[in-house]
Amino acid sequence: MTFNRAFKNPFITQERLDLLIRPGMVARGSGEGFRFGTTTGEPLPPAYAAGIPELEPEKNTTIELGYKGILANKVFLDVSGYRSRYRNFISPLRLIGNPSAGVFVLDEKGIPREGELTVTYLNFGEQVVWGLDLGVNVYASERVTLKGNASFIEADDLQAPEGFDQSFNTPATTFNAVLSASDLPIRGSTVDLSVRRVSEFDFRTAAHVGTVPAYAIFDFNLGYQMRHGVTYRLTVKNLFDNDHIEMVDGPKIGRLVVAEIEYAF
Repeated sequence: MTFNRAFKNPFITQERLDLLIRPGMVARGSGEGFRFGTTTGEPLPPAYAAGIPELEPEKNTTIELGYKGILANKVFLDVSGYRSRYRNFISPLRLIGNPSAGVFVLDEKGIPREGELTVTYLNFGEQVVWGLDLGVNVYASERVTLKGNASFIEADDLQAPEGFDQSFNTPATTFNAVLSASDLPIRGSTVDLSVRRVSEFDFRTAAHVGTVPAYAIFDFNLGYQMRHGVTYRLTVKNLFDNDHIEMVDGPKIGRLVVAEIEYAF
């Protein structure tokens, strides 16, 4: 059983960033916070009246209980459960202001940055995360091994500043399994077949907001090592060409085939 208390200071980019992401959208660091103004002449909505304070360090307290051991001389088991409590959680890039209502970030002279979509990093409040990690290696023989691991995460609602929300950006369930064989069918050969499954999850960072659908992909690896130091490898990622995305607005990922020749001396 372990207990850990830690903190994470904001990165220099999170405090001082000044980057044009695309025309009309600028990522700005939140090292000094932000003030807002309107271009409509109306008073600021309550959510923006106090502005956004500068970033504070993120704090995390975790307690973990686990077991690691060997069963029947053939099974290696590693299982652990944990509870993490985050405070001042630092978000991914988030859109601030409300351009549709004429609310914009003020510049150094106190003038609204009209026409600019400003994204930055925010401190959110408290969040409690429960998790379970399970790993197992089964040594069926000297030549055949089955490996697997699974991760389960349950996150409470994140306490957010007024007018903001933030998804956890992490799948609740992730599963991996690998079947490995060496010197089969011939000496010097290796064969690996793996599968990875990720559950559906909500995703939000900057202007990229939406849901990443669940996906499962298979990978295949074939290798052969010759006696004079030459190794041939063939790797096929996403064996069955399952087009999928791993982040909102990201490109679809299909099959990838890589052939390698390695010489060791």
